[in-house]
Amino acid sequence: QLYFQDRYFCLFLYSYLKSVLYITSILYTACAYLVFLKCAYFSSLHFTLTKATKTLIVAHLSISMVSAS
Repeated sequence: QLYFQDRYFCLFLYSYLKSVLYITSILYTACAYLVFLKCAYFSSLHFTLTKATKTLIVAHLSISMVSAS
């Protein structure tokens, strides 16, 4: 009787731990994905900003050269 109880308890513990690990892995994957998305978003934002800044500088220089001549 005790052996069966132990076995059921072990099975329960095993399935519980397995589900916890499964949930944890899902959460970790979700977090990693979010971090990746965040980084991708910020790098694209940074890229857009630098591109805009470069364009503005070029435009400013062009205007300066035109007004100087």
